[in-house]
Formats: sequence, structure tokens, C-alpha cells
Amino acid sequence: MANNYDKILRENFRQPKKLLVSELLNTDPVRVVPLVPKIQHTILERETDTIAEVLTSDGKLVILHIEWQSSNDPKMGLRMAIYDLLLHQTYEKDVIGVVLYVGRSKMTMTGKLAFAGLRYKCIILDIRRFDPSMFLESDDPGEIILAVLAGGENDKSQVVNRIFVKLQQLLDNDKTELKKRIRQLELLSLLRGEDVQRLVNKKEDKMAVTIDITRDLKYRAGLEKGQERFFKGINQMLSEGYSQTEIQRFFGLSKKEINRVMALNDAAVKDQ
Repeated sequence: MANNYDKILRENFRQPKKLLVSELLNTDPVRVVPLVPKIQHTILERETDTIAEVLTSDGKLVILHIEWQSSNDPKMGLRMAIYDLLLHQTYEKDVIGVVLYVGRSKMTMTGKLAFAGLRYKCIILDIRRFDPSMFLESDDPGEIILAVLAGGENDKSQVVNRIFVKLQQLLDNDKTELKKRIRQLELLSLLRGEDVQRLVNKKEDKMAVTIDITRDLKYRAGLEKGQERFFKGINQMLSEGYSQTEIQRFFGLSKKEINRVMALNDAAVKDQ
């Protein structure tokens, strides 16, 4: 299972995102250029997760090396030291090594290595230290789904709801990509427990119904076809805490259309 997590994270971050780089380096990067993650040397070959050349706001070029870790590795410092020394030899630039821990159990590993005259230390961060909103503000689907791993254990239902809304907004016209990202979200959510994964599965099932509704009803006057199913979907979203603005964006409606829909829905509820 760990290989599945690693595959998703590596795939999504072959191209490092400026938003995340900015948080890791505590500076606004001017340019982020992905590099080939394989390091070849006469005596060994290593493949890293993410490598990028970053031009910082003060004009310095550095190599940023990120490893995604879903379990505690007691030899993490040694692994990172080998990677970063080879990277320094290859690119002849300062290397900043960062381990992002995404596992469920408490992070216990360190990024230190010391013997004889050698001293090495990399940055190790638990992704839970980041606010989910940081990832939800992104326009990159691969970054958005990381919100499920960020933050504390509370309010995961709200975070999952927001992830689905954002993915739907960005990928409404690409259902294949949307399904792929939801599948990745489903796998990553297990890192926060089966309860969180069930939240994702529940939202996925409801979204499938909602997508069918939008296909049937592109809002002809009066919403003549599929009216009952459509309003059922609206009421489900309202009961789960979606705002009128989020519902409007989810269905791709104009302000005039959502106002009309809400008025019709209120009238239908009163008549029941």
C-alpha cells in the first residue's frame, strides 16, 4: 500500500508547485524548474521523489530535494545525506533537503546524520502542520487533494466537501481526469483512517448522482425534467453545510439561475 501512496505523490509533484515551495523555503520563488529525479554515479544509482532548481527572491539558485514519506524510517538522515551529496556533486549548487511526512502515526524519525567529521541535517515536516486551506487555494488538482492529509483530525468532513467542490470546478469538462483525482484522493485519505476514506466514498457516490442530474438538467425554463432528483441533490448539499455560492459554482450556474433555483426549492419545501 505504501508504494501506492508514493506513486501518487511522486506523480503529482514531478513538477513542484510554487505554493508549496514557498512554504518550505519561507520565500517567494521567482522560478521553479523540475529536474530529472534519477541520480547516476559510477558506484550507485538513486532515484529521488522530487528535485527542482529554485530561483529565490534574493537571486540565489538552489536545488530543492523533496522526499515524501508515509512511514517512519530510522535511517532517513542517511538516505537524505546520500541523495543530497550526490545532488551537490551533480549540480554544484547548494542543496536543501526536505522530507514531508504524510503518515498517520506520530512522526518519530529525524533528519540528522553525524559520524567522524561529517555533520548533515535535513528538514523534516509533518504535513499536518500545514493548514488545509493552503492546498485548497491551489488551482492544481494534485495539490488540492493533499488537503485531506493536512491539518488536525477535526473537521475532515468539511475539508473533504471543499476538495470535491474545488475538483468539480476545475475538472468539470474532463470527467476522466476528475475520476483519476478522486481515486487518488480515496487512496490518500486512508492515511488518515478508514473513517476519512468513508467520507470520501460517500461524497463520491453523491457526486455521481449530482453529475447525472446536471447532465439531465441544463436548466431549461422551469427545470421541467428531473426536477425531483435535482432538488433532492440541492437539499442534500444544503444539509451538509454547502453555501449557496458553493452550490452555484458546483452546478456552474449564473447568479440569476441560482437565485431562481433556491426560490423554487424554498417553495417546494413549504408545500410539503
